[in-house]
Amino acid sequence: MEELNALDAWLDDADRRMTDLQRDLAAADRGVAAAGGRLREVDAELARTRAKLSELAEERVEIEARRMTQARRIAAHVRDAYRYSGRDFFKVLLNQDDPTAFDRMIRYHGYFNRARLDALEEYRQVLVTIGENERAALDRRQFLATQQEELARRRQTLAARSDERESLIDGLSREVSDREAQRRRLTEDRARLEALLAELRRRVREAEATQFAESRGRLNWPVAGRVVRHFGQPRAGGRLQWEGVYFEARPGTEVKAIHGGRVVFADWLRGFGLLTILDHGDGHMSLYGNADVLFKEVGDWVEGGEPIAAAGRSGGQAESGLYLEVRANGRPTNPIAWLERNQ
Repeated sequence: MEELNALDAWLDDADRRMTDLQRDLAAADRGVAAAGGRLREVDAELARTRAKLSELAEERVEIEARRMTQARRIAAHVRDAYRYSGRDFFKVLLNQDDPTAFDRMIRYHGYFNRARLDALEEYRQVLVTIGENERAALDRRQFLATQQEELARRRQTLAARSDERESLIDGLSREVSDREAQRRRLTEDRARLEALLAELRRRVREAEATQFAESRGRLNWPVAGRVVRHFGQPRAGGRLQWEGVYFEARPGTEVKAIHGGRVVFADWLRGFGLLTILDHGDGHMSLYGNADVLFKEVGDWVEGGEPIAAAGRSGGQAESGLYLEVRANGRPTNPIAWLERNQ
């Protein structure tokens, strides 16, 4: 059955495709996981950068408050300086008559100025540092945001690829399931033939002895076509073997009985098309399948070489011909071994 053989070959190829798709799916899933892990790291770093920016903003507010305090102190100092009769502070110093008071004012204002300059310099340096840190943090945040967007797009692409592989696997799984069902049906066809043969052996009365076994190697050829499928040849990917032979023959070519016998089956059988089975007695039978027309009916007796059918392609065969089996006590034997060798 060529169809069963083709199905098994397709299933073998489907297994290989399924393996490749599973490998691609695993790679896509790993890529999604890696991108997701990196995205989480970037998110965490972004959160830390935002926290640092908030911290720097708080420091700037604190330094600004210190600056305002320093400004108030400077204003108070200026007010104190002008309290000396509302004149210029330096004029007040120059008009001091008490040396002790003069020295005290000079020291006081000198300390104040130095403290003020130190505070202003410190304030300036902190502002410079904060500005540099803010610029660095903003640059880092921009870089991380860009990387975050890129990783999100990559993760989305990988997820889409993973979904695509899953869809392909689902579709292939459904197709494999359908083909498996078809293969089971074809295997059941073979089992049905075996059951039919067993039932025929049980029902058919022993025919007259025809010395079929003694005619081995001298029987008529059913058709003159070329043998394209040989007995024992592997089929269905090596899971099954051909239990008969298939002759190449044009549609309508007469099919002749290889030996005299009685027709015990003449009907259509799934997987074998129009099928004629001859009982030759002594536990021997011959089967002629895939015919286009059957010439004999159940119960007819035929002579060796008598036409019993017309070759064809019934049963869904891709090529026209004849399928022949020879059974000995229910077991398939090589039909070619029974036929006359010089043909």
